[in-house]
Order: sequence, then C-alpha cells, then structure tokens
Amino acid sequence: MNDNSSTVNPSNGFAPETLKIGTYVNWWGTQIIDGKKYSEASAVQPNSIQILNSTDCLASWSSDWGTYTYSKTGKNTATLSFSIVQSLPGHLRQFNYVLNLTYENATSFKVGGRCSIFSTMHGNIYTKLDCVGVMSDFDGDKENNGGNIENNDPIPDTENNDGASGGDNNENTPDGKDYTGVHQGHQWVDLGLSVKWATCNVGADSPEESGGYYAWGETEEKEDYHWETYKWCNGSADSMTKYCANGEYSYNVVDNKTVLESNDDVAHVKWGGSWRMPTKQELEELFNQDNCIWKSTTFNDKKGYKITSKKNGASIFFPTDYYRSGFELTSEADCRNYWTSTLDVAECDKAYNTIFSYGGIFYYTINSYLRCNGHLVRPVYD
Repeated sequence: MNDNSSTVNPSNGFAPETLKIGTYVNWWGTQIIDGKKYSEASAVQPNSIQILNSTDCLASWSSDWGTYTYSKTGKNTATLSFSIVQSLPGHLRQFNYVLNLTYENATSFKVGGRCSIFSTMHGNIYTKLDCVGVMSDFDGDKENNGGNIENNDPIPDTENNDGASGGDNNENTPDGKDYTGVHQGHQWVDLGLSVKWATCNVGADSPEESGGYYAWGETEEKEDYHWETYKWCNGSADSMTKYCANGEYSYNVVDNKTVLESNDDVAHVKWGGSWRMPTKQELEELFNQDNCIWKSTTFNDKKGYKITSKKNGASIFFPTDYYRSGFELTSEADCRNYWTSTLDVAECDKAYNTIFSYGGIFYYTINSYLRCNGHLVRPVYD
C-alpha cells in the first residue's frame, strides 16, 4: 500500500520520494520580473499549495483545484510543477509554477524556478524565483508562528463582532495591562515596537472605516489622481519639483529630500501633535514575524488584517480597500495600499507603501508606488 509518505531517510538525502497527502508546501522570498525584484509573499503569510491526492492540489489564492507533478531529482533536490486557475471578477488568471527545491533538512528548502502567469485582463507575466520554504502537515499555525496570543481576543475573528473597537479592549492581554492611550484626540495602541500605532486611518472614525485617499505628500483628498493634478511635479512623472534624489525624475530640482516634511505629512497636518505617517522602516518592523502576527479576518463586517504583537498581545486592525488612480477607485481587488513617508530614491516618482491582498494570493509586502495615486494612511505616534 502506497501511503504517499513524505518521510525521508537521511542516508538517501532530505528530499522525499513523494509528497504526503495533506502536506502544505509554503514558500516566500523574491520574484524577478524583467530584471526587477519584487516580493513573493512573506514568511508571515507565505504562498502555499496543499497536496490533495496523487495529482491534485489547492493553492492558498484560489478556490479551484489545480494539478501537480513532483519528482525527486537528487538526494536533496526535487522539482514540483503545478498549474492553478484563479477566478476573479471579470477575468481569469492561470499560474504555471516550476519550483526547483533544494532541501536543507527534512522540512526546509531553497526555491528556484519560474512562474508564468496568464491573465485575460493583463496578458502574460514571466517571473524567476529566489525563495525559501517549508513543508507543513497542516496550515493551522502558518499565520501564528512563534505562539499566537488568542485568549481574550481584542478583535474576535467573527463576521459580526459588535462591541469590539479595534483597541478599546486591548487591556485583555496576557499580562492584564492596558496598552492603549489617546494623543490629540486619537487613540493609539502600543505594540511594543519603536512607535505607537493609531487604531484608525486618517479620515476614519472607527477601525473598520477606510478613511481618506491621499496622494503622497498631499494633505487633501481630490477627485482626480493624475500627474497633471499632483502637487509636487510639473505635470508628468519625470518632472518632480520636490522630494527628488535622482535627476532623471527632476524638473530642475534635486533636493535629496527622502522623507516627507511635517507640512506635507497628512497624518501630522490632520491630527497634529506628534502624529505622522510611518517610515518604511517602521512598517517593516510591523511586518517582522518576530514582532507581530498577521491574520486575515473581518471586523464589524469589514475585511482586513488583525495585527497582534508577540511582545505584549495588543492588537490593531487594518481594513482592506482599493486605491485611487485617475478619477476611479481601482478594480484590482487584490490591491490595498497604505503610504509610508519614505521616498523611493531609485525611482523618485514613487514612494514606499504596503500592499495587502485579502481575496487573491494572501500576502502583504512593502513596495513602491506612483506618488500621484491616492492611498490610505495609518498614522504613528512617537
């Protein structure tokens, strides 16, 4: 009887002969598209497929089954190929992965290989992979590495959690302490990091509200988010008039300003006091799996992410929403963006933000995006 076991014999190497039914193959790292590097998921919320039987698999970003083949190619090497279709509103995507696995032990491996993506809306995308990964028997703890703190949950994972407020109940932490406070009339939560995080976005009155959409370095909402209406350029992406460290993007200005000044920081302008937009480094601190646990959930019927501190158990909620480009809210349901105050010095028409995915491939990462677009803002407090 073949039990499709993934048990390995060290004398034969770490690569299993076959993959056990129910196994999750998880990976994250870097994807390379046209020579540029982008994030491929994260260790906190990796891409993954589950092995369903000898031919079928299920990906974390699709409800449709796919097919796979697995072959051991050496004592510590194997190739996993699979094809997955993702159905989205108005279009389809097909993912064709070839993962070249180099095992470092019985569960951990390095990942090379490639992925080709066909989209009925966006055409073809071809990527190379430079990732790491792990095997797991089940995914129940994938989002909770390091010991999730779920008792007396300040934001219960339910569809209708009336009464929770994304911070009001943060005294229900393992040590019984209250890690909340108020500055300039706005509530913050201390996650044990270098800054305190607001419980709401700029322009929102409660944690589940999206709030306002702001172009980077602007402090008012507007109807049109094109370069022609952007405050800090002369009508185009290569004509920056402020915050420019690269002459290629300059309109006779290279000021080497790389972080927003207070009067251009919408969090500080709207909320006052010591409130400001987070830097790229502060957002990376929030993403660090040693610091926080990220979990997709709903709060007062709004989809988003609950971020729970591993240091003290306090938590905040980030609602997911679209961003504004031109006159429209984007129809790309996977993209939910929050600004940082940090300029991308290599491409000065962009600034760093975070991209959340709730309904497609589950991931959150830091990338840079066009400054003229309208994104959400979550303030921090020193």
